Amino acid sequence: MYELKPLPSDSIASSLEMAHRYRLLNQPALAESIYRDILAADAKSSPAIQGLIRALSDQFDGSRARVDEARTLIERLTEGYDRNYYNGLVLERWGRAEIQGAKVPDTALASLREAMRYYAEAEAQRPSDNADAVLRWNACARTLMNVSRPAAYETKPRLKGDLPLE
Repeated sequence: MYELKPLPSDSIASSLEMAHRYRLLNQPALAESIYRDILAADAKSSPAIQGLIRALSDQFDGSRARVDEARTLIERLTEGYDRNYYNGLVLERWGRAEIQGAKVPDTALASLREAMRYYAEAEAQRPSDNADAVLRWNACARTLMNVSRPAAYETKPRLKGDLPLE
């Protein structure tokens, strides 16, 4: 077994940038590794926690393990907006990961609707220059309005914007 080398604390900022670049290059496993190194050096780093949540959610593949870890990380975020936004993000990405092929499981649709609830909460807490929660809510709504469900899954007519957020 190898002993991991500690990240020098003076390189956290550049490491955050590098991890972000790996995510943009569609290499979330490498980004995940960097975020873990940053958190080993600074366990309270909100940018690293947020980045790790994103990197984990980039890798959702039907297994609940990454979802559960991402939800645990959300508990470490201190701002209400961040907790709501990232809960929405995890649920949205989990729902989208479940929407594969011709069959759309009810759990995927439920995940998207629950994500919208979190995004609505985040919107109420958002900084004035941040519309991320609004944009994500709209993306979920469009997906739900456009999803085509096979007859075996039909329980009512195709969704046409009737998205109650009770």
